[in-house]
Amino acid sequence: MKWRKTLFAKIVMILLLIVIPITGIYTYSYYQSLTIMENEVKERNLNRLSIVKNQIDSSFDNMSILLLSLSGHSSIKDLKSAELYSEYEQFFVKRQILDQLALLQGISSWKADFSVYAPRHSIALETKSDGVATEDIAREWELRTDKKNGTSYFIKHLIEPINSITLGTDPDIVMEVKVPVSNIESYLDQLKLNQYSDPFMYQTDKEALVSASGSKEKMREIINLIPNIDQENQGNVTVVYDDQEYFLTYMKLDKLGWIIVDYTLAENVFAPLTKTRNMFYLFVTIMLLLSILTTYLFYQNIQSPIRNMIRAIQRIKGGNYSARIKPNQIHEFQFMVSSFN
Repeated sequence: MKWRKTLFAKIVMILLLIVIPITGIYTYSYYQSLTIMENEVKERNLNRLSIVKNQIDSSFDNMSILLLSLSGHSSIKDLKSAELYSEYEQFFVKRQILDQLALLQGISSWKADFSVYAPRHSIALETKSDGVATEDIAREWELRTDKKNGTSYFIKHLIEPINSITLGTDPDIVMEVKVPVSNIESYLDQLKLNQYSDPFMYQTDKEALVSASGSKEKMREIINLIPNIDQENQGNVTVVYDDQEYFLTYMKLDKLGWIIVDYTLAENVFAPLTKTRNMFYLFVTIMLLLSILTTYLFYQNIQSPIRNMIRAIQRIKGGNYSARIKPNQIHEFQFMVSSFN
């Protein structure tokens, strides 16, 4: 009797025809789920980063507006001509400006330091430094570091007259706002999702980086893996760093020109699906082993005795009347074997 025609072979084939399609369909479904989840995570991160971008842009825009409002205060105009006033009148003007600076600090969206300088009169109001040199004036937002304490801050100046630098003359008034980086670091730290993400800000020109995380070297290396990051305002990309896959979402800030980046370890995102997949494969493996064991027992205890009996009958048909069947301990076949022998 050919192997392909035996009951044992048929049972094995049936088991394989059941297990293989189920495993194949589940594997296909698993990878489809991975693709869907990856797209959902990237879309969610992009929407989330858009909110963060708008919040940061809005905060810096608010600082710029407050600085601009300061330039329109009447006391600023009086400070330009401080030499025309008595000491008491100068004190009154300074007091008004200090009150205005305190008001601006109170209504600003982030903690910030506002200062006013009158270089010609050597007047510095509400500042922790000794003044500002003409070459240090930042017409747009810049990241700087305090040499004394090592703290970093974003700074912007507004000068009067506006064209004084262009004309090569010292400005009459310099208005300044400093935004400590700790504001942004604290905000970025609050955006972390169960330690699955780690947002940070990056300036491509100077390779400056702002983050509440300690792994800044890792962030710089990840940034270098993003293709054409300078040419696009936003995007999603998948990169491999240190043999691990990461989902990166980036978006350019309008007010600073910096890029805000958020990266997520793919392994953490896919952990629930991976756990379910492993449990399924374990279940299929156990069921397959049990099926093989059941098939083996069936073969040993049913298929093999029947085959031995058929062979013995064939030998008798061939004239070998001394043919006997080896006694079997299986209860179901004891009577048949004994009767045959």
